[in-house]
Parts: sequence; C-alpha cells; structure tokens
Amino acid sequence: MSQPPDAPHTLSARERTLLELGEGALTLAHELRNGMTGLSAVLELLQPKLCGGDAALVREARSRLADLGRLAEDLLLLARPLRCEPVSVDLLDLARQAACLLGRQRPSLRFVVEGEALRAQADPRLLKLLILNLLCNASNALPAGGAVVVSLSRTSRAGATWARLLVRDDGPGLPPGLRDSNSRTAA
Repeated sequence: MSQPPDAPHTLSARERTLLELGEGALTLAHELRNGMTGLSAVLELLQPKLCGGDAALVREARSRLADLGRLAEDLLLLARPLRCEPVSVDLLDLARQAACLLGRQRPSLRFVVEGEALRAQADPRLLKLLILNLLCNASNALPAGGAVVVSLSRTSRAGATWARLLVRDDGPGLPPGLRDSNSRTAA
C-alpha cells in the first residue's frame, strides 16, 4: 500500500548514504577552495619578486592551482542537486579542453582529439565532466608514453542524427570476462 502524498518521506539507507556523501563532498570542496584562495594570494605576491625559472615555476603552480579550482567546482557541482542547463556546445572544443586539462596533469601521456566539428545541445559543465571521466578511466592503466584518442563523428540512428564520441587508448585492455560488462552506450 502506498503512502498518502502528504505523508512524511522516510529515507532509505541508500538515500541517507548518498545524502551524507553529498554533504561530505560540499565540505571537502569548500575547504579546498579556502586553502587554494590563500595559496593563490601567496603566489600572486611572490611572482613579481621572482625572475627567470623561479617565475616560470610560480606561473606553473598558479596554472595547476587553477586546475584544482576547476576540479573543486566540479566536486561542488556533483554534490549539489543536478541541474542540467543545455546550450549549443562545440563538442570538438569541449573534448580539446578536457584533453588539455588532463594532459597538463599527466604529461607522460598523449591525448589526441580528432574528428569533425560538431555542435550539440548539452550542458557544457556536465559534458566536460563526462569527457574528463572517460579520459581519466582510459588513462589510468596506461604506461608512460601511452596515448588516449578522442574521436568525434556524426552518426544516424532511428532517423535522427547523433554525435558519436569514442574514447580509445593503447593500453592492455580489459580481461575478456569484463569487456561486455564495461561497454556502455549513452544517448
């Protein structure tokens, strides 16, 4: 028998766990942002006093700090209730941004983006997170010098035109028993 619409909702164990994870992620992202703000201020004060290689190191540290800031923002995005705000997105550019970001974090690997320029209606932040996740997963088992390739193409299915984003790597691959369970297609 179902509850009346005005009855209080009791959270399941899974819902409570997800709520706690979300609250923990919000706290973590907040603390990360506070620490990064202080570090950014110190680097800003330090940079004009340095020259040559030391100044270049500070610029690199600021760039990495900006990457961390974007990751903290993404963590906040995941911890909050999901709001999808689709706009016209250049998929090739978004894939290049994600590959560039990950390439700076993993300089021993190569990230290649190829294919045709495609536009789609999508939430750019959520789609970039998805692409970053795919690139991270593909690159996690690669040895130094390995490559991750993102390919974009246009495809048709059921009378509609779709963008196809394919991520592949030159790693050893999944064991045969896991291949089918890890292959997914998303619309």
